[in-house]
Amino acid sequence: MGRVQIFLPCYKRYEYTKMVLDCLNENTIYKDVQFYLVDDGSCDGTKQLFFDFKRSRSNSIIKIYDKNLGLRTRLLEFFKESDGDYICKIDNDCLFPKGWLSGLLGIMREKSIDVLSPNEKKRNPAKRLGVYDSVTDCYLLRESTGRVKAVGGIWILRRSLLKDVKFGEHPNSFGVKGAWQLMVDIRRQTDCKMGWTKEVVFEHIGNRRGDHSLSIKSEEYREYAKNVGRGKVRGWWNSG
Repeated sequence: MGRVQIFLPCYKRYEYTKMVLDCLNENTIYKDVQFYLVDDGSCDGTKQLFFDFKRSRSNSIIKIYDKNLGLRTRLLEFFKESDGDYICKIDNDCLFPKGWLSGLLGIMREKSIDVLSPNEKKRNPAKRLGVYDSVTDCYLLRESTGRVKAVGGIWILRRSLLKDVKFGEHPNSFGVKGAWQLMVDIRRQTDCKMGWTKEVVFEHIGNRRGDHSLSIKSEEYREYAKNVGRGKVRGWWNSG
């Protein structure tokens, strides 16, 4: 079905990252895959997790940075360096079932969908923001609006879509807004079909845990969240 490169950006949250890497290694059974792991200035042991992971997945690419420049910046770097048939982005607080990647690729191929995300357990953004299409049996985004952000913590796209896209400037590389805008640019500048599938479901452990105290002390995270403009949710700082 094609070669896939998986981009996993990490900034702190060591315990989350460990859970996600373990999940990736155990539940990614698709063969032609390469992992592109980015430690964006964590300094909390994430680097060692990456090298431990590479013992099992020897073709992995590891990027270690001293300074945190944000998700948008690192995604754009990945876009330039990637050469797979498909590229996939996963947040470092998402868990998924065995065979998740094979499942998504199979649906993309069968339904001719260019950008696809699995449903998120419990929150189910697809049903809230997507338009159900009985032909593809997926929720499709038919508007080139900001609602494209519902693509969420995991998405996979055909890399060929990036060929003629010119990404606009964005005032903030941190947090999810700048990264979402990249998807908006793709949606507006290409005739891509973008959607969500209910056949593959992932769990967002950031939402489940809520306070991110697994890896970042609350005061430290509040300061970080304030700097990158993230909002306060039910008394805790949301990771996005």
